[in-house]
Amino acid sequence: GGHAHCLAVAPRHDRDRRAAHGQLWLARLSAGNNHISRRGLSRTQVGVFSVNELMTMLSSNHKLIAKWITAGILVGRRNPGRGRYGQFEIREQDLVAFLTANPHLVDVRAIDPAYRQYVSERWVTLGEAFRRGAAHIISLQHACIAGLIPEARKRGLFWAVPESILPRLVAGRRLWTSDELHRHQLHLYERMQRRHALHRSRGKSLWGTRAAFAEVKAS
Repeated sequence: GGHAHCLAVAPRHDRDRRAAHGQLWLARLSAGNNHISRRGLSRTQVGVFSVNELMTMLSSNHKLIAKWITAGILVGRRNPGRGRYGQFEIREQDLVAFLTANPHLVDVRAIDPAYRQYVSERWVTLGEAFRRGAAHIISLQHACIAGLIPEARKRGLFWAVPESILPRLVAGRRLWTSDELHRHQLHLYERMQRRHALHRSRGKSLWGTRAAFAEVKAS
């Protein structure tokens, strides 16, 4: 009977021991963090950023940053000690080199102000170029694909162009399209964008259908 009683009580003792050990570990961790905070230090290395930190600094997303690292555009190393499968870490000097060599991949107005100095020039999307007086976005896409805008570069799935060439693009558009027609095209494009956003929020797609263009033109 005593032996059975010991077997029944032992698991409870184990749980109490594990709970006490966990509380002690949390107390030590909290004390260590408070000590680090008081000294103005950090558990991460100075000048080394995680992908999550870069997402905030560059106003980008995790998949795109991981793609840059995988493609060798952005130098990053995997730290096997962080997370279940490890985590990429990027040194500050590698981030600066990335921004210097690839200004077309970021929007300089959206990144951390401390790193804007390393981006030589602002690049704009074709949508912004169209809104600022260049040809229709579809015409610009065709020109980029055909190599008629040699400065154009891919930014993910889309194209971007240096802001400095916008006057040239606007002047080229005016050879074929009047400002009045451009404003009309832009009005239709913006309306299409709004309706596309509305349909996307409902889980539908509006692009690529003749009915969609007919609907926008008739409205």
